[in-house]
Amino acid sequence: MRKAVYFLAFFLFLGYFSMAQVRRAKNQPNYDYQRIHFGFLIGFNQFSFKTEPIANLSETDSILSVNSANSKGFSLMIISDLRLSNHLNLRFEPGLSYLQRDLIYTLDYQVSNQFVEERRSVESTLVELPVLIKFSSNRVNNHRAYLIGGVKYNIDMSSQKDVEVKELFKLKQTDYAVEYGVGWDFYFEYFKFSPQIKASYGFNNLLVPDGSVFTNSIERINNRAVYLNFTFE
Repeated sequence: MRKAVYFLAFFLFLGYFSMAQVRRAKNQPNYDYQRIHFGFLIGFNQFSFKTEPIANLSETDSILSVNSANSKGFSLMIISDLRLSNHLNLRFEPGLSYLQRDLIYTLDYQVSNQFVEERRSVESTLVELPVLIKFSSNRVNNHRAYLIGGVKYNIDMSSQKDVEVKELFKLKQTDYAVEYGVGWDFYFEYFKFSPQIKASYGFNNLLVPDGSVFTNSIERINNRAVYLNFTFE
């Protein structure tokens, strides 16, 4: 998915500058002068963990390493957009993201002299509450490139942090994150469409210690995500 994201970013900006010299009739020429407008977003996400193992991991009984595996999901958001100036908009995009995050442990079973991998998966339904600033270029014909970024508060509705089951890998319910991205607006006759790429970096340590070797081997665990979104406004 990362290669596809880089390719799309390159394609968007190459296409924007190559078409800047061609004059076309504008669709919805007054669209960007609306004080407030609304829309929705659908997209795909790829979440992973950034883990920080304990300093003396090599001294644990069986854990040799802890790694994260990327997992894909999807998102659905509602867009509320407030025009601040010709190039700046304030956006609130609440919605839901469905995802799975995986941790892969490499264990050394000294009795059998073998290395074994064990996976701990966490499925989540996130209520995401991002507040973003959108900075747009000048409109050229029916196209406009933009940068977007801001902060986000997440609530995991599937969190099982209080469930007393040792087989579950539990995470905290709330998280804070910063996110940023790029996109390209296409103005059609009746709506505006935009492909968009965003990255998200969580700050909250999500680890819930349960006394098991799987949580005792980790100092911190944070969310990382990439989104490939499509907005309709």
